[in-house]
Order: sequence, then structure tokens, then C-alpha cells
Amino acid sequence: FMLLVPKNKPEKKLRRPSANSPQFSIGGFLRFTLELALFLPPNSAFSNKMSSSPRILIVDDSNTIREIIRMVVETIGCEVVAEGESGEEAITLFGEHQPDITLMDIEMPGMGGIRAVTEIIQTHPSAYILMLSGVDPDIAMESVFVAGAADYVKKGDDLELMIEELQPHIAKFQH
Repeated sequence: FMLLVPKNKPEKKLRRPSANSPQFSIGGFLRFTLELALFLPPNSAFSNKMSSSPRILIVDDSNTIREIIRMVVETIGCEVVAEGESGEEAITLFGEHQPDITLMDIEMPGMGGIRAVTEIIQTHPSAYILMLSGVDPDIAMESVFVAGAADYVKKGDDLELMIEELQPHIAKFQH
């Protein structure tokens, strides 16, 4: 069922209108929904759906690289929900956090990124995973797409280029 707020009434308290309330509006309903989100704990399922910040999982075996990627994605308005350093961790963290976007290194000790993408896609076919690597894109591209990743982003010294490459992907998840 839908909750609606009567038109032209000041909103000081969170309230549910009665079925006999005279006038309702979509704007009132949206206002009520936003007020409801403010009353919920920050990590509730509803508040996560209301967030306009895409939720990001970062997986890279280098702590320094994870910190740089965190800085880059937070700069462009994303929320980092988890970080991992291996393909095995990527699978576990993806299941726990269900991020909007996963940024994963291709080459990591143990299970690499390509295999982790394949396993995540098998259980979560709509997962949106971007592969990150300093490897020449011509070498990596085929395996990235065969595994099921959405795209390849070159990581390196040019952070502006990385931001430019990430922005179209981030925009798909901003509300």
C-alpha cells in the first residue's frame, strides 16, 4: 500500500494520513518518503535504496592502490562499502554488501580478478564489475569481457583519466 501526505499541510512531524484525508499528491508522498528515510538508521535496507551515492566494493591486493581508488571514487560522490585484497574476499564481500559497482584488480595472489568475476556473475548475474589493471588493455580486454565484467579501467598515475573513465559507470547508479 502507499502512504500519502495531504497537500498544503506543513510537515513538522512524521505522520501517516488517514484514508479519509481530503487531498493527496505525489509531491506529498515523496516528501513523506524522504522524511521516513531520515528517521531510519543509516544502514537500513530502505535508506540504502534512497541513497544517491553509488555503493562501491574495491578489491586490490595493494593497500596503497585501494586507498587511491577510495579517494578517487569518494571524490566523485560514491560510498565505499567494503574493501578486499583477493578474489576470495571479493566473492564474500560482494555477497555481504551487494554493491552497485565492484572495482576489481585483474592480477592478485591466490584467486585473481578474472576468476572472481566469473564466480560472482554465476551467482549474481546483474553484478556490475569493472576490472582495474595496469596491464595493457589490448592484452586484458578479451578475458575481462568473457568473464562477464562490464568494462576495463586502466589504473595508473593519471587519476584524472581514471575519474574520466569511471564517471559514465558511476552515473548509471546515481539517483
